[in-house]
Amino acid sequence: MRDSLAGRGWKRPDEMLRAFLRWVAPALFGGLGTRAAARLGVIRARTVLTALERIGSSEAIGRWMKRYIAALIRLQRLDCISHLYRQGRPAAGLMGKHVLAQIGFHAEESSAGHTFRWSEPQAALRIEGPPGRNIVRIRSPALRAPLDAIGVHFYLDGAPVDPAAIVIGCDSYTLSLDLPPSGIATLAWSCPVLRGVGDSRPLGLSIVAIDVGGEAEIAGRAALLAEQE
Repeated sequence: MRDSLAGRGWKRPDEMLRAFLRWVAPALFGGLGTRAAARLGVIRARTVLTALERIGSSEAIGRWMKRYIAALIRLQRLDCISHLYRQGRPAAGLMGKHVLAQIGFHAEESSAGHTFRWSEPQAALRIEGPPGRNIVRIRSPALRAPLDAIGVHFYLDGAPVDPAAIVIGCDSYTLSLDLPPSGIATLAWSCPVLRGVGDSRPLGLSIVAIDVGGEAEIAGRAALLAEQE
């Protein structure tokens, strides 16, 4: 909505509408809708399986048994993630030790010598660092275009990040951000959608990792990474 009010969204009304439909439920209800849908999936699979045990073939029973097990695993996984979130503990598979939660990312993949995750055109991270001024380095190989030509906009706790606080390199975005006294904030971004060849997914940025810390700490990590490469 901020992109739209700033004039960016109205230039791409179809993308704006898709983004609104994608994010309105998570914004209003968090993970509740996803868990409710998963629970309904378990109930449906169990109901069909019960009926097939009386009138169905063994082939159909086997097929729906697999669906029932898959539905149970998905529901248990979502409940586990919700439990970890309530305890303030990060779930596995996050992009760095300073990332507590993330939304709007596709599965991990490899290409052009990089292991990364594509974000959606809109994505968000809950990051943690020392209170006050921090350097956030988003490692993003330029797989879709030079990073300074993509047109990405960053937000910290809903407020646009000043372009003067962003340094765009050949394979990273470096943001100078002031974290609140709690040290925890939500970093989000929005960019034009990318449609890959033969890929129906809406793509945004390719993300390898997120580093959060002081300038000296981030510079040390970057030097170590360069030596390893």
